[in-house]
Amino acid sequence: MKLRHAAALALVGWYLMLPPVSNGLDSKTSMPLYLWTQFEAKSFSTLAECEARKASYKQENLDDAKEGSKQQNVFLKISENADKGRCVKSDDPGLARPSPKPIPGARTKPLHVSKDTTPPQTD
Repeated sequence: MKLRHAAALALVGWYLMLPPVSNGLDSKTSMPLYLWTQFEAKSFSTLAECEARKASYKQENLDDAKEGSKQQNVFLKISENADKGRCVKSDDPGLARPSPKPIPGARTKPLHVSKDTTPPQTD
């Protein structure tokens, strides 16, 4: 294995991705992965670390729900959402936002802009 390939492999980490939620905090797991939220905006070195953090996040919210707070239902929904989260490799193609598709009939070349910047004369 060449050194640059080894370096590229070393940069691959794991992201804990949480699905988007509706106003009622219901998970929208059918949404494309690039629309999911990266948990804590950090990466994990291994899949095991990522899965462990997912489990602890779920448990933290279950514990908060058991304390009988006024927001018990919210903590339960957050815990359910954490359970539906996924650990994905940082180079997963599903994380890339797709390029926009061209609009049929739209201009594909940029408009020509005159280099003459002299304002028109007014009388």
